[in-house]
Amino acid sequence: MIIEIDNTKVKLLGDPHLGKSFKIGVPLHRLGERERMVRKQFQEELNEVENASYHVCMGDLFDRYIVAPEIVLFAYQCYVTAASKNLNTTYIILRGNHDASRDRERASSFDIFAALTAPIKNIKVVKDTPLIMNDLGYFPWHPFMPAREMVESIDQPLKAAFGHWDKDDFGQSNPNLIPTDALAKITEIAISGHVHIPEEFKRDGVKVVMTGSMQPYNFMEDRCGDLYVTLTLDEIKDRDFSNKCVRIRLRSGEELPTDLNCLQLVAKRFTEDEKPSIEVGFGEFDIRKMFEDACSEEGVKDEIMKEVWSKFEEMKR
Repeated sequence: MIIEIDNTKVKLLGDPHLGKSFKIGVPLHRLGERERMVRKQFQEELNEVENASYHVCMGDLFDRYIVAPEIVLFAYQCYVTAASKNLNTTYIILRGNHDASRDRERASSFDIFAALTAPIKNIKVVKDTPLIMNDLGYFPWHPFMPAREMVESIDQPLKAAFGHWDKDDFGQSNPNLIPTDALAKITEIAISGHVHIPEEFKRDGVKVVMTGSMQPYNFMEDRCGDLYVTLTLDEIKDRDFSNKCVRIRLRSGEELPTDLNCLQLVAKRFTEDEKPSIEVGFGEFDIRKMFEDACSEEGVKDEIMKEVWSKFEEMKR
């Protein structure tokens, strides 16, 4: 995604989540393909800057605060290569909530990445305090400092603010909720990673752009079906799914096909009185569907899923 802010061109990279593992429902002979797809797109996103003055990774460079050493080295080498190729572009990497631990005594893979890239002039890792460059503000996720407190530490006007913020609070006094009322005192535009589905809205007079993740990482995040699709057995006939992750809605007695060529294959069962075409729309919030989708994504057995849900229902009474 490319945006222009007061004649300054900025390329945005949504959460990459390097080191994320894809194993549930993946055929043995295709293990590792999704990981390679992520790495390939990451390299392309860093190198194809389109003459932008800034390239901003919006947080969650890594999928966990500790990833394999080869993943850290890969990220470092990609950034060094891109930065040396695009000397007029400043690469900024925000720390996300997946990049840090709440244990003060433990260093993360992100900390190691920051130390490795520190000598490179056009790479800036933002991990403890906000960074202000050319009247653009960059706010990292912090394990101990609320987002509001970090924003309120800045008293100068900004052309835009970049952060790794939550869009909604859900009544939980979320310390990472985007503090639009505080941001409104210093800027009119806020760009945020963290939420994996892209969206734009206005709150407290601030235009908020949620970039979404670099690519969808599960069925719930892919609204367009570019990579993850949910279909019935009838709907998969005579179609090519070789580069898709497929979830099949099965009626009682139906089984997953054994010969479908795809990146991932998982099942989601529905009862006979359900209509398989019904899906939750953009504006709906169906917690049971979200729960079932998450269980399906992780390969949780139906009987376990039903038992957990029944206990949840009991707790609400």
